Amino acid sequence: MRRNREQWAAVRKMRTQFHGALAGVGLSACALLCIPFLGNYGSGSLPTSFLIVGITFWLGILLEALCYILAAMTKARYKRAAEDPEQFTEGPVGMIGFLRNREARIADIALLLSLVWLILTIALSWSGAWQIILSVTAFFISLQLHGALNGRIYEILRSENHHRKGERNNDEKP
Repeated sequence: MRRNREQWAAVRKMRTQFHGALAGVGLSACALLCIPFLGNYGSGSLPTSFLIVGITFWLGILLEALCYILAAMTKARYKRAAEDPEQFTEGPVGMIGFLRNREARIADIALLLSLVWLILTIALSWSGAWQIILSVTAFFISLQLHGALNGRIYEILRSENHHRKGERNNDEKP
């Protein structure tokens, strides 16, 4: 099945938006990792560093959500440009699906391991700030990657990548 120009443009745009969403996850994760450096505050006023870390975390979440909304709108345009829009089956949302591809399997295993680590950290009362923050950050990143890599947008990007490689291989053959 040949892709038209509008579809290729939509795929490029979706890829950029997907990478923007992953950058938002990274920004939020970095903010979480900065929490132990903040220290304790005893006075009634909140230090500026606390505000900066909190704002950074929520900006990362906002960037991720905005990029996913834009990618969903681009995906709708991609479907409209297809010769046969019926070929797209709508499955469950990425957070509900498990083990849909190789990358998603890795993310799902990481999600389960980080969940076990987080539960052990809480249940065994490991009170070290780094232990708690690292387990929460690992769970946050793996949960976000689970949703991203099992999602429909990644499925389209992955299939287009394989489609493009197949076209390239067919062009090289005599």
